[in-house]
Amino acid sequence: MSVEWKIIPGAGGGNRILRYEASDDGRVRSVYHNGTVRELKGRPNHNQGHLEIAVYYDGKPSDKQVGCWMLLAFVGSPSDDMVNPNCSHLDGDCLNNNLSNLRWESHGDNLRRKNDHGTDSRGENHVNCKLTDEDIREIRDLYKSGDYRQWEIAEMFGIDQGYTSALVNQKRRSLS
Repeated sequence: MSVEWKIIPGAGGGNRILRYEASDDGRVRSVYHNGTVRELKGRPNHNQGHLEIAVYYDGKPSDKQVGCWMLLAFVGSPSDDMVNPNCSHLDGDCLNNNLSNLRWESHGDNLRRKNDHGTDSRGENHVNCKLTDEDIREIRDLYKSGDYRQWEIAEMFGIDQGYTSALVNQKRRSLS
């Protein structure tokens, strides 16, 4: 099976790099003025695990998910009427950057898709989460009992009083 490479529009320039290209199987490479070609390795983004690659885009360094570079090269920019466009991974695997697995979607549609395939990173699924949903229920129950002050609950769970206040007043972490 042959791999198709396309130029990422707007990416490239600088002193040595002529252009960047993306392949339909999810790879990105740089092509230098002297003809040298170098495949770029993505690094995981710490928030959601997507692979990111930094390239020169419109003359400035720019970090983007590999999937976004893929879509820019093969599909083009998202339509102007799309609200807050996201690169959506159709199978929910953020490391699968094959072109057949990607499409531009609004942020809301992408969140619904993540919810449908169980990859939503909100609440206790978030990589930086320190409290489980059960912890949140317990915090709210302890406060509701009237036996504990917010600062006491905060000490018990290793969080600050301001976050405890937001939790007990339903301003953070809604539970289903």
